[in-house]
Amino acid sequence: MIESNYAHKGVTPLVSTFGELVRKMWNPRSFKAHVSPHEVLQAISLASNKRFRIGVQGDPIEFLAWFLNELHKDLGGSKRVGTVITDAFQGIVKKTTTKGFGIEEEEAPGRPDDPPAERKTNREEQVSPFLFLSLEIPPNPVFTEDQDKNVINQVPLFNCLAKFDGNTETITTARQETSKYVIKKLPQYLILHLKRFYKNQWFMEKNTTIVNFPVKNLEMKPYTSQLAISGASPFLPSTKYNLLANVCHDGQYGTGTYKVHLPCKGNEQWMEMQDLLVKDTLPQLVSLSEAYIQVYELKGSQVA
Repeated sequence: MIESNYAHKGVTPLVSTFGELVRKMWNPRSFKAHVSPHEVLQAISLASNKRFRIGVQGDPIEFLAWFLNELHKDLGGSKRVGTVITDAFQGIVKKTTTKGFGIEEEEAPGRPDDPPAERKTNREEQVSPFLFLSLEIPPNPVFTEDQDKNVINQVPLFNCLAKFDGNTETITTARQETSKYVIKKLPQYLILHLKRFYKNQWFMEKNTTIVNFPVKNLEMKPYTSQLAISGASPFLPSTKYNLLANVCHDGQYGTGTYKVHLPCKGNEQWMEMQDLLVKDTLPQLVSLSEAYIQVYELKGSQVA
């Protein structure tokens, strides 16, 4: 967010105030040890038509999606024109969809004696960019033994990422189709959204399952295609990531609070922050939190 990089593009209040905040935070000659985000918050409220307001708690993933897309647009970006936002956060995923359950491609509708060009296929591929990956968390068991009622359900992050291994099928019953996903390009900064909140027949609920995740060396190679592994992405000296930020949710849906965990790269100390409250924490406790959003950094890579 260096000012000279966007000063000629007709700066919006959102870009100018956010750029100024980032420069103040990382200024080694800053006189004060703290900075105020008030001007950025006002610009966000104005740009979002008060969808996100000061003092009103909202959904962090809704805000993050809006904020990244709004910055990208205000910096002159589009679907075809990239910006620093897409350079840092955008990856590419391939989706292979098969219409109908249990029908292989060679058994697709069409007579065997039809010319190949006239035969119908029931498989299609779609390549799409993403700024973050949404991961399903396995639901809590409905029936448990008495001795298991006080046991917190836990699942490895790799179980949630299995959706992108290229083999796991995601079934959409309403459309009578199955889909497989694989990542074709990894971003420098990988954002994961763990879908904790869901709606049952009557109201919203929260999945309290603990997702166990590594703080260092998250290996994404099993979820990428050979194209990505062979170095098609300019940011791929490796496929391993280190955790940069972890947003977790405590409490019930609608009444709980959000906290963020951040590491200090100077001494490897992890910090827990909630509004103005900041305290030290252990990396072991970070990995046991009810994670909601995670930001990982690709090891050994820098955006040009």
